[in-house]
Order: sequence, then C-alpha cells, then structure tokens
Amino acid sequence: MKFAVTGATGRFGSQAVKMLQEQLTDHDQVIALARNVEKAEAMFGAGVEVRPGSYDSVDALTKSMQGVDKLLFISSQPNADFPRLDQHKNILSAAQNAEVQFIVYTSFPHADKVDNPLSGDHKATEALIRETGIAHAFARNNWYLENEMPFINKVVNDGQAIYSAGSGKAGWALEVEYVRAAVKLLQMDNPKEIYEFSGRAHTFEELAETVARVTSNTLEIEQVSDADYKQSLLHDGFDEPTADLFVVFQQLIRNGDLANVRNDLYEVLDDDVPNFEESVKTVLGVES
Repeated sequence: MKFAVTGATGRFGSQAVKMLQEQLTDHDQVIALARNVEKAEAMFGAGVEVRPGSYDSVDALTKSMQGVDKLLFISSQPNADFPRLDQHKNILSAAQNAEVQFIVYTSFPHADKVDNPLSGDHKATEALIRETGIAHAFARNNWYLENEMPFINKVVNDGQAIYSAGSGKAGWALEVEYVRAAVKLLQMDNPKEIYEFSGRAHTFEELAETVARVTSNTLEIEQVSDADYKQSLLHDGFDEPTADLFVVFQQLIRNGDLANVRNDLYEVLDDDVPNFEESVKTVLGVES
C-alpha cells in the first residue's frame, strides 16, 4: 500500500512522514509530497519517495498522486495571494483524478459548529471532501501547546502571564500527539468519519501556574483587553500581523470554541498521552 503526505517538509508533515517510515511494513511505501523536492530528499533520505507537491497545479499534483492509496492531507497555511481553499480544491481534484482511496484531513475543532476566522476554510474543505466520494476521516485537532510559546516564555523570563482570553479553555496537547493520531488513522481499516482530537481543557491561568510551578518561578497574572494584549505583543517585538493573529487566538478561546473536548485522542492512542504538566515540561525542555 502507498501512503502519501502533503506539506511533507512542514513541522507536522515531516513528523508524519518519519513516523510512517518507521511503522510501515516492507510491502508498504511512504511518499512525501513537497514543494521543495531537494529539501525533502535531504530531509528523508533514500527510504522515502519524494514527489512534487506544490498546490498550484492540479495536473502536477495528479501525477504525483498516481498509485497513492491513502493520503494524509495536512491543511495548508492561509495565503492572501493563493487562498487556502483554492489550494485545498486543487489537492482534492488531484486526489479524485488519481483515484486515491482514503483521505485523512487535519481539520479544526468542531468545524461544522463554530464560526470564527480560522474555521471557515476547514468547514468548506470537509464539505468538498464529502463531495468527492472518497472515504475519509477528519482529524479535528484542537490547540497545539507549542502555539503558546510566546505566553510560556514570558512566564519563564518575566514571571508575567498576560492574556485576554479570560476564563476560556483550550484542549492543549503536544503537536506530536496529533501527528501520532493522524498517522494511526491513516493505517486503520475502518475509522469513523470525525475525530475531535484534544488534550484536557485548561485555562491560561492554569497554564501559567503550571509553567511557574515546573520552573519554580514567581508569577504575576494579568487579564487584559484584546487591545492591551496586542500592545504587550508589539512591545515584546512581534510584528502587527502576528500580534493580530494571536489576538484572534485569544478571542476564539474566550468564546469557548476550543473548550468542548472529547476523549478521541486518548482512545486512538490507547491512553498513551502525556498529562498537562508533562506536556508543559516537554515544551520547556524540563526533565520529568
């Protein structure tokens, strides 16, 4: 069986390719679809076939997906010049043309129910996947703990926790746990259609307290307005577009879009998921 991964040189994609490489049998093959073929070849070595994976050509993508049985479709990054949904349409057209049999798509938590600036493309992509008629599973990933490194670093370096999400919660988990789960779905015989992957739900206050505890830091917690939160990011050296994006993250957490967590990640990974404190230690490089 042939497995392919889109965005193979990205952080999520590269981990997925390497996991598949380790887990597949001698009768299986992993194919890395990458915009930069030379970079991918250097990254993965001889055990992985690298094919062109730029999203701008359906014909090229179709050729690259020839013979692929199962596809890990990692959602692309928003792009003002090449809208993400257009990128996704090209991937799905190519998958249909190449007669791919199964797709795992990395989506957004409760994409069919929430309404925020990040969820729309995912909801639309899920609908497009259903329209293809290709068998599929949606891996709706909650928040990566690594997304909060600016917040975590400020707690570590300054003893300050500044946020505008109020008492909102997120189901933080390490990115690698989401990768492990997606790779496992890709190898299942009969997965269900929707998986709401997440860790247990926590607030920013709980995150700050956990960081302070494992680093033995003092802590000053300050809940602020979105405007003041943005100013704190600008003061810390972030550019305005990045600061605006982090404000959106705070807003959707405050609104509860990431709070409705389920046990899907734990069930798929047989409860082999680190707890919140262990995950915090991992991103900080602190030994348990």
